[in-house]
Amino acid sequence: MTRNLLPLLLFLLLLLAATSALAVEPAPAPAAQDPEQLVLDDLHTRLASFADQWLATLRRSQLSGPGNCEITRGADGRYVARYQHIQDGVAPVCLVRASELKPGAYIGSIQYKVEMLECAGDTPQAAKAGPFEAVSRMTMNEIFSIQSKDAPWCAPK
Repeated sequence: MTRNLLPLLLFLLLLLAATSALAVEPAPAPAAQDPEQLVLDDLHTRLASFADQWLATLRRSQLSGPGNCEITRGADGRYVARYQHIQDGVAPVCLVRASELKPGAYIGSIQYKVEMLECAGDTPQAAKAGPFEAVSRMTMNEIFSIQSKDAPWCAPK
């Protein structure tokens, strides 16, 4: 009789071991968020939204473009038309930090790319006709500050 029970006991032991191995630990309780980090996260979200509006305003007010560009004459006698353009399709980089000098105030920066576009031609009209190609890019960094976490991000006055 004990001989017949041995396979059954082995099976039950294996089953018990497998169930123990599969037991899932309960998920740890979520760590309490740092209140200052929550404020910074909210300010970052608001700054990113403001950055989109700010760059749209800058694009609308750009005075240079293919129709209104700077034309210079090179040493080779050819004309070069050039203008600057805020790079499309690249999201601005937004950073927010608490001010070290004014408690409760915050500083945000918006970084975006500006391209220099050029076209060369034998006449000024040919140079302005295009096609323009990007010859350089630079990163612009604009800094904004707000006096409290509840204040809106806005352009300096």
